[in-house]
Amino acid sequence: MRICSNRHILYLSLLLSLIISLYGCGSGSAVSTLATGGGTGVKRSVKPEDFGAVGDGVTDDIAAFLKAVHSHQDIVLTTGRVYIISGGIDLEPGQKLNGNHATLKRAAQPASVSTNTPITLYRTKQIVTNTPPTGYRVGMNLAFSQGEQPKLVQRTNLATNTSETRIAAIQDNIITLESPPNLSFSGKTDIHVSYATVRLDEGCSVYDLIIDGNRDNWYWGRWEITQEILITGSHCIVQNCQIQYAPGEGIIVYGTGNAVRDTKINDVNGNGVHLTTCNHTIIDNVQVSNTNSVLALGHQDGGIIASDIVDDTYISRCQVSNSLTGIGSFDYSGNSNNTFTNNSIYNCKIGIDIKKGATNSIVLGNRIYNCGSRTGGINLRAEVTGGAQVIGNQCYNCGILVTSDFNTSDNTPSAVQCAYNHVENGDIFVGSINKSSVAQNTITAGNMQISQHCDNLDISGNTIDNTGDTILTGIRVDGSGITHLTIQGNTITGGGTGISFGTSPNQSNITLRNNKCNAQKTFGIFGQNSTDVQSGAVQGNQILNTLPNADNWEGILIKCPLFTIGQNRVSSSEGLTATNGIRVLNAPIVIDGNQVLGLYTISAIRIVAGCVGAVVENNIVTKPIFDQGAGTVLINNTVVPP
Repeated sequence: MRICSNRHILYLSLLLSLIISLYGCGSGSAVSTLATGGGTGVKRSVKPEDFGAVGDGVTDDIAAFLKAVHSHQDIVLTTGRVYIISGGIDLEPGQKLNGNHATLKRAAQPASVSTNTPITLYRTKQIVTNTPPTGYRVGMNLAFSQGEQPKLVQRTNLATNTSETRIAAIQDNIITLESPPNLSFSGKTDIHVSYATVRLDEGCSVYDLIIDGNRDNWYWGRWEITQEILITGSHCIVQNCQIQYAPGEGIIVYGTGNAVRDTKINDVNGNGVHLTTCNHTIIDNVQVSNTNSVLALGHQDGGIIASDIVDDTYISRCQVSNSLTGIGSFDYSGNSNNTFTNNSIYNCKIGIDIKKGATNSIVLGNRIYNCGSRTGGINLRAEVTGGAQVIGNQCYNCGILVTSDFNTSDNTPSAVQCAYNHVENGDIFVGSINKSSVAQNTITAGNMQISQHCDNLDISGNTIDNTGDTILTGIRVDGSGITHLTIQGNTITGGGTGISFGTSPNQSNITLRNNKCNAQKTFGIFGQNSTDVQSGAVQGNQILNTLPNADNWEGILIKCPLFTIGQNRVSSSEGLTATNGIRVLNAPIVIDGNQVLGLYTISAIRIVAGCVGAVVENNIVTKPIFDQGAGTVLINNTVVPP
């Protein structure tokens, strides 16, 4: 073993002294070691108090925070303190802000002033205000605008580079800026204090921070320039923070690979989390409540929302309430490949809203209740080319809408899968999609509606329970341009009608197979009025009348020609009397191999006057066939006791 000499020990002591002198631990600062590419370095964490901050909830500490940022060290706040800031804190790349459960609070916003100084894009740095800029101080960030700003997304004459337009000096009515505005103005221009409380550059992190936006003392703002946390870099983290009383947006996220986790956002005038021009973003376990209270901020959409080009986002385990939309405004081209899973959303106008150019969305395992209309739980109204999945969600007092904002006449595959969802006191509405399936869903006190322009759609294995209701239709096919529709293996209990179709023209190739309809008030299966609905089959269905006082009940009524009604079992329970088991009002039609059992006041099978060329064969009935048609062919039908 080699023994260090006194000389080596002396060298080591001198080296240690040099390190301490360069990175010392004085002034209450914390020392942390960071791995670097070539070995071990030392990075010091500073406190704002090192630069004169007080943290008493009264004194403006922005100057101390700016010095802390410019020290190039990580920043650690003191637990329990309230730091008042009158300007934004722009973290440098890689810098960390550990809130340590302290509070950053916006200073009260001074009144807006105006100037007639001509402002030239990226040139003018000195302006003269028309009135004294009372309350304006060095370090504040300024915004410039002309005229009323719209309530929509588009801004009108609004300079948006507030992080650069910080006040460098003030003398009387003369304000000198660190950098000029990013827009030119002539004539009278309004000047406002506005900023992002904390802005994150590349690789920044913010932990354990409370932000109080002090909105009761803010009078003007816009979503573009008034935020509590603004992420402009990539690979940033916001974790275990709380944002409250924000006068603008809670959090805006740009960039790649950013994450917002374990954070609470409540009582904000704008949106809770606003995603824009970002990808591979994670929003996890974020609680958002009471947003969108000031529409004049613009871009008011909901708790967690998106602008354009939001791709590969993963939103999970979030809880959103009392917002315009829970998770929404995913409605621009480029908003694709996004996943929404295991979120709880309630008391919003729409739970999850995905529309227009958004593609390849996955909506999985969310719990949504008390959101808007009967289809207001999940709205997938997108150009769903390439596939979308709405699976395993629970909707209470709301439901699901799956439709395309675009006409599907080009036969582009939609490939939507809407499956294993539970809807209570709400509906599932499907329209303008093709090559898709709606399967294994359960609906209580609601219905499923298939609307216009659907092609190659499979509706299978769904359970609809309307027990106690005598009006609702379980599955309703209602709209033109519906073709190659298969409704099979569904179970429908209660309501007025089990399955209806034919209310609109241009419906064809409709197949109803192996469905169970029980205890409807009026009809089990009802093919309605239009003679334009041609070609289809009603096969292998079980239609049962078990509802007392349903004397006008009919098992199957078809008004559409070119249909086959075969292998169905229609029965009226013992002690109950129905009108007709099967009644047809149009022909040619084939009625083959059905069992129509029970008591009927008119007939088990009835061919109405005006039907020409019906074929009725191989049926087992409890009352003779009542034929009022012309040219009806009756073959091998059997009458048995009821």
